[in-house]
Amino acid sequence: KYIWGEPLAVRIVGMAHGILFILYFLAATEAAGDYRWSMKTRIYSYLAAVLPFGTFVFEKKILAKPEYTTSRYP
Repeated sequence: KYIWGEPLAVRIVGMAHGILFILYFLAATEAAGDYRWSMKTRIYSYLAAVLPFGTFVFEKKILAKPEYTTSRYP
């Protein structure tokens, strides 16, 4: 992060990363309500946010199951 010694760049990228992290949590919460996820699935989705490549694993292992492939909306 600090390779060029430019602290402003680190602040900008850090803020963008934080905003995207919060947006992921909000989107996961919204999806959990829309798709009626169990509490276990919700916890996995939040845990996936903090693990490296966790969101990719969550999508592949959890959301690929048939019960998560349809919406409550027609």
